[in-house]
Amino acid sequence: MKKRNLFQNIKEILIVIGRAIKSAFRRTFFGTRKEMTLLEEEAVQSPLKVTAKKFIKNKLAITGLVVFLSVILFCFVGSIFVKADIYYVNKTQANTGPGFSLLSVPKELQANGILDIAVAATYSVGIDKQNNVYIWGIDINDMAEAFPGGGAAPTDIKRGKELVKDLKATRVWSGNEHFILEQMDGSLVSFGLVTETISFNHTTIPTNLAVKNAMGMTTYVNVVDAIAQDGGVLEVIGENQVTMVITKKNRVFMWGNTAKRPYNIAIALKNLKAVSAGFSRENITFLLDSGKIKVVGTGSVASNIPEVLLGDDARGKQLITTAGSAVVLRDDGTIVAWGDNLSKELDFDPRIQGHVVKLSKAAVGSDNYQHFSAVLDDGSVYSWGSTTYGAIKVPKALANGTKAAHVYSSFFQNYATDADGKLLGTWGLKGHLFGTDEYGRDVFARVINGGRISLTIGLIAVIISTTIGIIIGGISGFYGGKVDILLMRFAEIVGSIPFFPLAMTLSAILNQVNPNFDTTDRMIMIMVILGVLSWTGLAALIRAQILSEREKEFVVAAKALGVRSRAIIFKHIIPNVLTIIIINATLSYASSLLTESGLSFLGFGVQLPAPSWGNMLSGAQEMDVIKSSWWRWVFPSIFLCISTISINVIGDAIRDAVDPRSRER
Repeated sequence: MKKRNLFQNIKEILIVIGRAIKSAFRRTFFGTRKEMTLLEEEAVQSPLKVTAKKFIKNKLAITGLVVFLSVILFCFVGSIFVKADIYYVNKTQANTGPGFSLLSVPKELQANGILDIAVAATYSVGIDKQNNVYIWGIDINDMAEAFPGGGAAPTDIKRGKELVKDLKATRVWSGNEHFILEQMDGSLVSFGLVTETISFNHTTIPTNLAVKNAMGMTTYVNVVDAIAQDGGVLEVIGENQVTMVITKKNRVFMWGNTAKRPYNIAIALKNLKAVSAGFSRENITFLLDSGKIKVVGTGSVASNIPEVLLGDDARGKQLITTAGSAVVLRDDGTIVAWGDNLSKELDFDPRIQGHVVKLSKAAVGSDNYQHFSAVLDDGSVYSWGSTTYGAIKVPKALANGTKAAHVYSSFFQNYATDADGKLLGTWGLKGHLFGTDEYGRDVFARVINGGRISLTIGLIAVIISTTIGIIIGGISGFYGGKVDILLMRFAEIVGSIPFFPLAMTLSAILNQVNPNFDTTDRMIMIMVILGVLSWTGLAALIRAQILSEREKEFVVAAKALGVRSRAIIFKHIIPNVLTIIIINATLSYASSLLTESGLSFLGFGVQLPAPSWGNMLSGAQEMDVIKSSWWRWVFPSIFLCISTISINVIGDAIRDAVDPRSRER
């Protein structure tokens, strides 16, 4: 009898499957070819070909194979192009729902002409030239509004668009998650995100605001009345949970979470008139009516103020700040930038000097606002700073000059309009396909890279368990006797060891012994434990098959020819039980995926911030996540379910193709 080695059988199976897929594709798109008769088919096909053909004819099996191969390509090839920065944190994008509507400006707003736009983290507000107000973006629900007089609407309003439906406004400003509108009569109305746990009244225009005067004494001011008395608002600056207003008589009022801004502004600005301001991490920067700069607080912006902005020739006319830097536009078209330059906010093209007409209107001061935009005298738009989410990737038409007059920017979104209010273009972050997690990390990228980790752990664990199972099962079945008894009793002992308690115990011990136990070492530990404890079932199956195979003629002939026992087992017998091995390995792969995911879900597997499908599901332990941030656990669970179901379908189909009677049993 002709003997076949393991690699020849695998090669033949792959060739047959490839030809069958090619044939199925040809029949689908180019019609059928002449079918062979039953006798012709049996004459030219080996048992492996017959098995492969039965597998191919199983439509469910082919569907499972295509789906699983798609998942593999999605995770392994996708991870090459879609990187997941596991240490990236951006709270402004935290728990953002799926969608790409961040830059979807309403058509009616565009048709009527854009008067003003303000951009927050995940939504924007615009005003048309008929003074109608529009809101668009992602997660515009759960907002509260506060009207002049301090009366706040209930926080259970579910549709943010209802807040602005009947409003008429002339200007709008934004903070991280709230907006301030100037109404037709010059009064202010504010609305934004307010929760049961986070509310600093930053969306309420205060009527009894405690402020300290220039002598350090506390007084109380009705901001609504003060704005009216001063003839209206000169500028409004919004930041995270903070609102600042500068009146037309240069009085400054700030409310909200002022604990992180414990500055006596009245003393700092004594005898000075502020016309604009911007927040940074540890300070507030004011632009004075003289064109000079005044910084209150500490930090890089406070310590590195350029001399030109402190002298009589400062001539500043516009100010924008980021978390750690600031830019001032002077009346000669030059800009002066200073600060920490962590996101290259200071690295602008010097050729724009003398040509800057206007800086972008921005939600100044956010810890995650790290880029600047400017309109140049030729009508083009230039952006610089952080490249995250394409925030400075200006469309070519805008970069080459299209008569832009205004740029509205925020965290990662940008809009450009001309002097007539026509929208010329948008760029930056449109949204997230699968939403974001609690740290603002893209769930789509984490699903891809987490899938690569989970699939790799499962694969390596199956390779380890299959190798051990083949060796022990083959030796036990071939030699029998005491060797068989010893190895099978050992297999029973290993099979009785509970995986989860062992893995949890080892994880806890390793964390105590080595607190810096990294993700790679933990992955190796999981793969080894899974592989070492999962081989017993396969070893028993191989032993049973070899007990029957070892008495056949080709084995007897090999012994008579003096072939060594090792060669008989692994070169002659094992290839004949290859289908059993493939079936078991396939089903074990699905089991390993679920086991790794379960371990990571419980916090003893792959540790955050490194992603895996299992630890991404850990968020489902919190009721708030289940109800409000469903995308954080739905998408990884879908991919995990699809993968395991597909693998099980493939394994069942291989088993049915090898033994058609198994379906009857």
